[in-house]
Amino acid sequence: MPFMDCHVHTKHSHDSMAEPPLIIAAAMNKGLSGLMFSDHVDIGVEGDAFLQPAYGCYGSFCEEKKRLEDEGSGFMLAIGAEIGESIRNQAVCARLIGDIPFDAVLGSVHKVYLDGKDFCFSNYRFSELPADLVRRVVVQYYCDVLRTAEESDIDILCHLTHINKYEMAPQKEDINDQELGEIIRETLRTIIRRGIALEINMSWFEKGMFAPDANVLRVYRSMGGELVTFGSDAHVPENVGKGFREAAEILKNVGIKHACYFKKRQPVRYVPG
Repeated sequence: MPFMDCHVHTKHSHDSMAEPPLIIAAAMNKGLSGLMFSDHVDIGVEGDAFLQPAYGCYGSFCEEKKRLEDEGSGFMLAIGAEIGESIRNQAVCARLIGDIPFDAVLGSVHKVYLDGKDFCFSNYRFSELPADLVRRVVVQYYCDVLRTAEESDIDILCHLTHINKYEMAPQKEDINDQELGEIIRETLRTIIRRGIALEINMSWFEKGMFAPDANVLRVYRSMGGELVTFGSDAHVPENVGKGFREAAEILKNVGIKHACYFKKRQPVRYVPG
């Protein structure tokens, strides 16, 4: 098996217009063995409209899976959801997970609650903010990621060092920061204990950035961590599978021999490459 892309967005995400058949075609053209639709479910919006992307995504998954089976392509298609800020409302997450037979549930954090309001990272230029505020946001981010790992019903922890992309710091090693490093290490201990996979996210691969990087992966491996997924975080077809060969080399260098994907919420290991 070459690669399985476990983090792909389609037109059912608020920030993508990608048609599911085109996403699949791009993956097949790149020689991937399969992918998982994992559209955004961002907890915190009033009402329950934020659940609709997952239901729409599941409808597309069923259509495309049947088409692939009819064609006998052998391409593996899985269904997931990237639930952002799941710690905000565990009850609604449980409802969604009960409604849809996910192959995997992805957990992520894209915003924090600070000073009585939402601080959504993509709405700010961190370089223009006071340093003390940025520090508070970063600390709160890692605390929320830890809570997600501890409390949420997830199978994959997404882009652990995601906050660095907004600080525009590809080489920033939060694992070596005394305060942040301990939170990150506790997060790694938690996902190992709970059997949650750690994602290598390639959304900013063109900037020389993996989330997390080799330093975090090396610590993860030293703790006994073995479950790793590859996620392009693609929002357009051409980004499916990007950076996977480079990520496979990083895995090899830190001593992790297998990547994995999920089927019916159980990890399936494979040798990438």
